[in-house]
Amino acid sequence: MTMSVVKYHALGNDYLVVDSRYVGVDSLTPPVIARLCDRHHGFGGDGLLWGPADSHNTVRIFNSDGSWAENSGNGTHIFARYLWDTHQADRESFTVWAHGIPVSVTISAMDGSIMVDANLGEPQQHEPLTIMVNQQSWQGTRLSWGNPHFVITRDHVSRDILDQWGPLLEKHPTFPQRTNVQFMNIVGPDTIRIEIWERDSGYTLSSGNSAAAAAAVAWQLGVQAPTRVMMPGGILWVRHDPNTGVWIRGPVVRVFTGVCDPECLGVLETGL
Repeated sequence: MTMSVVKYHALGNDYLVVDSRYVGVDSLTPPVIARLCDRHHGFGGDGLLWGPADSHNTVRIFNSDGSWAENSGNGTHIFARYLWDTHQADRESFTVWAHGIPVSVTISAMDGSIMVDANLGEPQQHEPLTIMVNQQSWQGTRLSWGNPHFVITRDHVSRDILDQWGPLLEKHPTFPQRTNVQFMNIVGPDTIRIEIWERDSGYTLSSGNSAAAAAAVAWQLGVQAPTRVMMPGGILWVRHDPNTGVWIRGPVVRVFTGVCDPECLGVLETGL
């Protein structure tokens, strides 16, 4: 089985796009997706996007292990760019559907980069929460944009701390479907820095929904909007519109277009 794949990244958060016009979703079994996303045996990616599933530009989002993901801000950004690149969107502003939620997007060019704005709306959940992990108390805020987030404000954030605690917080019993985890540090009147542990994917260079979740918490602490969210992969801007809710803005880069050789996926059938 050959399969055409286009790879993009949004601030280092990379996704593979498979076009539904050529590949049925039934061909994308969890082992196939995991192989395609494997950085040693496949193309490599934090996840895979399949669509447009219908005339409404619906995208299905999968994690790198082949499991289904409810939502992804960067994934929506990337899929919007793909629709634009392949002329399936004929104007700069249009709507992408993800997990039954309409997301308004706008494509623009700035300083040689392709920028995407996406409207995430308002968080479906926003509540303070304290949990215990290994006899240590963690105070944070639980939010949801179709997928769960737990934002913890700290004086210092680092990958080492996140690698240690992220897996434990992700799988805490308080989160029956597990959760994405963000460690946030306020570094200026309109600037925050976050480190991200993504459910099912682990340490992640950037995440649109994570940036939005952290910004929403930061606003309650007095941080100004639009907010510059610094992540290991780069900077994403988050703003709030009183009528439409939260918007994220960042660049999307096309990496390559390729064809997966049958030999790559054939080993899954033979068990090698």
